[in-house]
Amino acid sequence: MTSLTLDQFRSLKYLPSLPEQIDNVLIATETSSSMDYSIVELIQYDPAMAMAVLKVANIPIYGYPGQISSLQQAAGLLGPGMIKNIILRTPILERFSGKTALSIDFLQLWIHSGITAAISGGLGRLIGGMESDVSFTCGLIHDTGAIALSVYFPAAFSRAQDFADKNQVGLIEAEQQVLGFSHLEVAGEMMEHGASPYNFPKSFYNAQSPKKII
Repeated sequence: MTSLTLDQFRSLKYLPSLPEQIDNVLIATETSSSMDYSIVELIQYDPAMAMAVLKVANIPIYGYPGQISSLQQAAGLLGPGMIKNIILRTPILERFSGKTALSIDFLQLWIHSGITAAISGGLGRLIGGMESDVSFTCGLIHDTGAIALSVYFPAAFSRAQDFADKNQVGLIEAEQQVLGFSHLEVAGEMMEHGASPYNFPKSFYNAQSPKKII
């Protein structure tokens, strides 16, 4: 166990994104006067940007607190101008390079999130009775706790990764053994008890609960 606690994640307001992702979205918003699908497509494969956009879309001032559950809804509500402002406030991952352990593969984290999102969206369509866009978004943000851990507490995350590799167990089990909690609980802590409220739909909180994982 480490001295790291879930309470320490409550002050995190934003997650950083890859610099090339930020550049791509800013270029897309500059060339579009209305929200088109190309902008949504860029955002929907980036968990950090998705969290930031959904967070703003669920602010009470827009009239739909706790109701915006997909990036398509959020983008249509906010428009390209606000999307650009949100992305401009998104920290660039390289700012944390000095404190980040070299063993962490951030590109792989982003790829994993995108694959999880695609599978979740496909299952939503296959099962029926579920909105595929909402399923996609839940899948995308499912591992945002791993991003928070790896960026802000890289040494602790690396220890959990090493434990998983040496003992041939899953990352969630390794985190429980090494840290006393998993990255799923980190995401839930950020969304429910963070200093800057997310006001996300309840389905998002459920998606972060280990009890909900089959």
